Amino acid sequence: MIVGLCFTGTFQMCDVVEISDDEVDLPQFPLGQCRVGNRVSTASSESSQEEAATLSSQTDSQDCTVSSADRRKAERVAKRKEKEERKALREQQRLEKKQRKAKEKATDKAIKEVLKSASQDTKPGGRVKHMVLHVDSALMKRSGFVETLAAELEQIEVTYLLESNRVPNSVTWHRNIVNRTVSDDATIVSTTSQQEEQHLLVVVDAEQLAQLVTNGRMEQLNGVALSSPDHPTCKQFVENLQRGQENKRLSLVIVGLDAYERSLKTKHNRDFRRAVLTQGSLQTDTGGIERADLEQSLIELELCTGCNIRKCSDEAKLVELVVQTTKSIADAPFKRKNVFSFHDDLGPGPSKKDCSSQNKLSIIWQHQLLQFPNTGPQTVAAIVDLYPTPCDLIKAYQACSNEEDATLLLQNIPVVRSTSRRLGPVLSRKIHCFLTATDGTTTLE
Repeated sequence: MIVGLCFTGTFQMCDVVEISDDEVDLPQFPLGQCRVGNRVSTASSESSQEEAATLSSQTDSQDCTVSSADRRKAERVAKRKEKEERKALREQQRLEKKQRKAKEKATDKAIKEVLKSASQDTKPGGRVKHMVLHVDSALMKRSGFVETLAAELEQIEVTYLLESNRVPNSVTWHRNIVNRTVSDDATIVSTTSQQEEQHLLVVVDAEQLAQLVTNGRMEQLNGVALSSPDHPTCKQFVENLQRGQENKRLSLVIVGLDAYERSLKTKHNRDFRRAVLTQGSLQTDTGGIERADLEQSLIELELCTGCNIRKCSDEAKLVELVVQTTKSIADAPFKRKNVFSFHDDLGPGPSKKDCSSQNKLSIIWQHQLLQFPNTGPQTVAAIVDLYPTPCDLIKAYQACSNEEDATLLLQNIPVVRSTSRRLGPVLSRKIHCFLTATDGTTTLE
């Protein structure tokens, strides 16, 4: 059963109307709307809406408050994180810069050490330290030679090796070439390579040389070449040494030549004394070679084979020669760099420093004229004023009508303008001959 209240007219009387469940099609009114008289009551709907609005506003306010706090917190976290990242980046950059500076400093230090080592290697005292001697083991038979040589080489910090060389009784040399580089981690990397020097020193006793000279003399007397390898001549002996060593400079060291000569003289005196005591005949042939014959054979040997002949009186002098040769070989490549130039240190005139300026050719031309005898700076200056280059002077020679005029072209050039001194015909003729001669054997008269 549904009970309904019906209001009619003014708010004076209220009738209760009972509606059974069977009745249908009742009018549907919105919730909270009832008519009072001719108006609809909206009290409860407005109250509900206000409460809903209040709740909604409170909820929105709370949501806004929570969202704002979270956002500020997130911003603070983001700023803190960004600040930490910037700080970490600055620290990383600082460390990288520090490491880079440390690496550059270490690299510069390593480069300085390399340059210092290279400079020490090129000094006269450091060049010889890179030499290695290969001494033939047959030289150990010489009394005190190896021991004395080892002591001398130790003083100059040179190493040596006792081995069986290709050529008996010989000494050869190698040079240790040290290449130093700086790696990426600022460490010095050194690599050593060996370079064979083109020098060969062979030791020959005076008795052996005398036998070689004797074989050569017998060949000349008989007119037949000795084909036996056991009896070679001096020339054949040297040619055998040079075979297979064409690129090397051969130095033949004769040891004990003075002692050999003394022994020959002693033997001659002994034979003479024996002949006098026994009243026998004196033998003219003592079985040896005279010093003059040896010297002549050595000169012929140098001219025919191109080898270098050195003489040593004993083993001590031989050691001194080997040490001196080692130092010379060590210094040779560095001395070759100082190539002679005709405009260096040629007496009075502009210095070498001036030759590097723009007037270099004129300076060289002046130095060239200074090579003529009795030619001073004033004379050269007078010639250069008129003919600044050799081409100018040659063109002036070619413009002359005859050879005589060209020869005397320079004779009237005043040397000093304030005086009557002239260049003269002699110097004019020499300069003309020097610049126009076509025969290399022509002399400057």
